[in-house]
Amino acid sequence: GDGGDWPVAADGSGVTLAKRKPNSAAELARNWTWSVQRGGTPGKMNFPDDDIKPVKHDLIGFGDNWRYDDSGSNKGFLWRYEGYNDNSWDLQPASFYSGQSIIGDTKTAVTTLYSTGCSDEGSVLSPGQEDGHYFITSDSTPLTVMQNHPAWAANDSTSMWIGLSGQGTDNQPGGNYSFSTTFDMTGWLYETAEVSFTIAVDNELLDVKINGVSTGITSVGHDAFRGPYTINSGFVSGVNQIDFVFQNWGSLANPMGLRINISGTAIPVLGNTKVNQGPVTHYFRKSFIYNGDPKSSVMVDLNHLIDDGAVFYLNGKEIYRYNMPEGTINYLTPASSNITDPHTSGFISIPVTNMTAGTNLLAVELHQSNQDDDVLFAAAVSATENPTPSVESIKVAFNEITSAIDNPFWLELINYGETTIDLTDSVIACAGAVTGEYIIPAVSLNTGDYLVLDDATLGFSPA
Repeated sequence: GDGGDWPVAADGSGVTLAKRKPNSAAELARNWTWSVQRGGTPGKMNFPDDDIKPVKHDLIGFGDNWRYDDSGSNKGFLWRYEGYNDNSWDLQPASFYSGQSIIGDTKTAVTTLYSTGCSDEGSVLSPGQEDGHYFITSDSTPLTVMQNHPAWAANDSTSMWIGLSGQGTDNQPGGNYSFSTTFDMTGWLYETAEVSFTIAVDNELLDVKINGVSTGITSVGHDAFRGPYTINSGFVSGVNQIDFVFQNWGSLANPMGLRINISGTAIPVLGNTKVNQGPVTHYFRKSFIYNGDPKSSVMVDLNHLIDDGAVFYLNGKEIYRYNMPEGTINYLTPASSNITDPHTSGFISIPVTNMTAGTNLLAVELHQSNQDDDVLFAAAVSATENPTPSVESIKVAFNEITSAIDNPFWLELINYGETTIDLTDSVIACAGAVTGEYIIPAVSLNTGDYLVLDDATLGFSPA
């Protein structure tokens, strides 16, 4: 039967009963949920593997200290490597500037604010993945990106629902919850900041707090976004925190979740350390410790503030260039164009293969255009590693099953092991109000392949 803890969304709604993970036990209700789309996903994976989660490492902040040389001399290429002796170079905090006001004229986007369910690059994550920007207020536990409940405003490319599990149909205790996010105002005048957001919540938003102070903002409803709501005071320099306090109605466990589209603006602070104006090229070096696994797939996430052009090197190897011509670069090469309104780039993901465990070096050469010699440089860097999935045992499992009342009824098998499986003479049996057996003929299932069988092939359909 489908009572008790079994998901009810597949009963006549058009979605199918789908296993969360292909190698989980089929007889346990908690291992099943409803499919991503109506009609199911025959021949495809049901859900991303939420056991394999990206790991983020913060490496360099916008206001960190850098070694720099502003002498205008040619440094060759050895300066790009960790072993180079830079003891004679000055050590000062970013941002570095000359030839311009260090306070911007107009507000720019606060690039450290993220909507729910988004990666550092702003793209949405998959259900089951960890949201690295939102957490439970009380203990800082990261929240999980959710597949939306059918009654909620549907997930899209701007944001995703978040909560305590990956499925919006999962029940959570009734009562009050508080989810938080932080953002860094380093590089902006905090007193000029304004944050705007729209929100959908199951069930009721009770308050929004900025750095622990109530704003009095409330909202109700999960079927669509409410707002926009605006916060224009209460900010501080450096890291700020916003708490979203809400309630899951009812005394019994029921679905709960939160979804926010958020953005902010403020006047940028363009410089902390003044450097010599005049050289075509300024040189910057920053050592950092990487405690991750370099054998994983590693992406460097770079957010930069540059006037006019730059080339970035990781451990001596070029990984990125901005507003610079193609080909060989030397210390007299001008930037491609004049940047008249410099602003932060937002995080750019760069795949790298030369990150090492322990000490690494990011080296940057900043180039000026032929039009002016204004200088502006700062950078924030993190690394995201995607761990390699562990090897699973060789098995075949039920992966997806339609509702018993669907016509046609069908089921799906998957080989999630490493080798081809011979299914010849294997039996699929149905017991209960309807009984029947289907003996699989001479069929081999390659690794990762699916076998879909409908009621016409099986010779039976469950009641």
